[in-house]
Amino acid sequence: MGSELQVNYQKLAQEYAKLRAQVDVLKQAVRTEENAKASLEVELRTKDQALRKHAQKNESLNFRNQQLSKRVSMLQDYLES
Repeated sequence: MGSELQVNYQKLAQEYAKLRAQVDVLKQAVRTEENAKASLEVELRTKDQALRKHAQKNESLNFRNQQLSKRVSMLQDYLES
């Protein structure tokens, strides 16, 4: 019984050593993924700001285009009369 207990203890010690070695690898993987996530969040914010800027510029240009179209239409009407 004592040798069986010793064998079980050795198996547990080996399993613990394997798991302990995996902990460092997994911690490093988590850190790497956290850094990647942070980088992607920054990139997302930057692209979102650029998208909003371009959407605002597009809206402004559309408004100006409508104004100019009305002006051209008025001038054409004036020239026809």
